[in-house]
Amino acid sequence: EQSPSLHRVHSRFVFYTTEHLLGQMDPLDPQCPIRRQFVPDENELRPQLGELKDPIGDGAHEVTPGLIHRYPDRALLFLTHQCPTICRFCFRKVYLNDAPPAAFSKRLEDALRYLDAHSEIDEVILSGGDPFMLGDRRLEEALGRISALPHSPRIRLHTKTLTALPQRFDDELFALLRRTRGITLIVHMNHPREWSEGASFVAKKLRESGVILLSQTVLLRNVNDAAHTLEELFRLFLRHGILPAYLHHPDQTVGTQDFRVSLEEGTRLYRSLRGRLSGHGIPTYVLDLPGGHGKIPVDSGFLVRGDRPGKWVWTSPFGGQGVYTDLAVSSPSPVTQKGPISIASAPRPRND
Repeated sequence: EQSPSLHRVHSRFVFYTTEHLLGQMDPLDPQCPIRRQFVPDENELRPQLGELKDPIGDGAHEVTPGLIHRYPDRALLFLTHQCPTICRFCFRKVYLNDAPPAAFSKRLEDALRYLDAHSEIDEVILSGGDPFMLGDRRLEEALGRISALPHSPRIRLHTKTLTALPQRFDDELFALLRRTRGITLIVHMNHPREWSEGASFVAKKLRESGVILLSQTVLLRNVNDAAHTLEELFRLFLRHGILPAYLHHPDQTVGTQDFRVSLEEGTRLYRSLRGRLSGHGIPTYVLDLPGGHGKIPVDSGFLVRGDRPGKWVWTSPFGGQGVYTDLAVSSPSPVTQKGPISIASAPRPRND
């Protein structure tokens, strides 16, 4: 039975996860890193001034429904709004709750027409919505038709399924991925406890199928904001043939104050990894600028401290400058959700 506070959050922000991920969680520990990431908390209903429904400015760059063309050489395509689990810190938290169900066929056709007319796009990124929540037939259609475009763009897939739903990968899916050459897969994972024997098996089979494996991690307060945790996580990736690519600073998403780490804290933590890990084991620490101004490396000249605490001056990769206000500097102390947990079942991959 749901506690009243959990029900209030669930009534605003959808809540489901997988039995597999629940098996990695300690339901009695409110600070369990799995519980922290995936179980709703009352703090989600306490908005903070400066939070944004579209924190990285997807809407300003949407060229067809679900197709985002922000960078000249790549485009992001949402073919589904479903994920195997809902991350409570997700930067598309509002979008995934408020957007209407995706019309797969029309969305794909509109995107293909745009991609065909823009040969400068040499990489198509399927994310969103987790592309592996599509059934095999739909996924194969999307991968095949994108690959068949005259300029043969590369394909990148972002997914949480390795750690949330490893059983999604079966012989048919591995065969499908082998038939689509040049695939890069980005594993979304934030804490070593998310890993399992199932994930190890899938990672091995993906490598054997010719898939390039990279990782994406979000820096989260009281989940992985410790050097030893990140070191363990990145070493785990390397052991399984996954190259750490990005460590994301948390976005200014509505209702995510409980997860925020300040840029000062994040920079100190990131620098502490130097000397603990080899260079290729350390991802790039990045900040997605609000308003659609692009992604920048935090520990670089693209971002410098301003003249007041919590104020940073950024330079966009597209040109121009602005001021970034670090909401973590003024974030209140967290209030952790307690009480019994009731989990809705995650949706199954669909072809209809």
